Amino acid sequence: MNETYQSALDYIFSFVDYETQKRPRDAANYDLRRVDIILQRLDNPHHKFKSIHVAGSKGKGSTSAMVAAALIASGFTTGLYTSPHLITFNERIRVNDNLITDKEVVDLVVRLKPEVEAVNKEARYGKLTTFEIMTAMGFLYFAMKHCDFAVVEVGLGGRLDATNVIIPESCAITSISLEHTEVLGNTLAQIATEKAGIIKPGRPVVTSPQAAEVYHVFEQVSRNNNARLIKVGKDITFQGTGFTIEQQTLRVNGLRGNYKLTIPLLGDYQLENATVAVGVLETLMEQGYKITVDNIKNGFARVNWPGRLQVLQKHPMVIADGAHNPYSASRLREALQKYFRFEKATLIIGTSSIRIYQVSLRNLLLSSKR
Repeated sequence: MNETYQSALDYIFSFVDYETQKRPRDAANYDLRRVDIILQRLDNPHHKFKSIHVAGSKGKGSTSAMVAAALIASGFTTGLYTSPHLITFNERIRVNDNLITDKEVVDLVVRLKPEVEAVNKEARYGKLTTFEIMTAMGFLYFAMKHCDFAVVEVGLGGRLDATNVIIPESCAITSISLEHTEVLGNTLAQIATEKAGIIKPGRPVVTSPQAAEVYHVFEQVSRNNNARLIKVGKDITFQGTGFTIEQQTLRVNGLRGNYKLTIPLLGDYQLENATVAVGVLETLMEQGYKITVDNIKNGFARVNWPGRLQVLQKHPMVIADGAHNPYSASRLREALQKYFRFEKATLIIGTSSIRIYQVSLRNLLLSSKR
């Protein structure tokens, strides 16, 4: 039977999907050895490009998009793997900011099917999941497109995430907050331990400002791996210098120089994310990759990452944001108060958890006049 785009998606989502079915974060549910096996059967595509690995509770997608934009501006063929998608599955896998096509999705599923079935038939380390299959698909696509770099966003956690089979040139960990506690743990330290699982021996890691208990975890894991830990707010600093409702500007004092940047993303947290991205790019510069200040400036100015404090319409003002936990809701409230002026606001919210709904709604409540 001929494969269609919809039947290809139906096949991908016919497996266990931990984006919708939460399970405890242990090797019984998440065994990276089965990811290794399918990648070996595909001739290890993840070994055919350099990679950047990005984890975090909030901001990892935006940070990934900024790093990728600067690499593209530097002339590198660059893959970007992110999750989840907002509108179409194809958003998850892109090269040089071009989404994978429907036909390419179909062709890759045809290529993957016999390998998936072989791995799942043996089930030596359990059966492949939806996200693991998508990750293999992304890596295979980047290899087929002869990517120089792939910027890879962690799906959930880090230590046992399907993406954690890469050995990145550099990695980043953005802001850590309580999230997915039924999977990752009930404390910031437990969640930080999962996120720190992406830290690799001898590879630099750049981190957003964090709570003391989170820093403690990152410092210990970095020491154990002889990995250089670079802290935004200490080793690299930033200052916002202005904003409109379309963009904001900032100054970054980096490891190798100073940068005056413009990003079309609003929110103080995006200033942090941009600075983390600068730190990652500087670690690549230190490794000899040809990335200039102008490349970073031009890439950041053109980054496109919708659904993050995005102005959909000005009259009347309509703003969309993907805040997904109480901490994010608090930051969204702060951003609305800082960047916009309004007499009253109407909130439309969707959630998968009544508890998150109640706490997030409380954190989003605004006074009647701003």
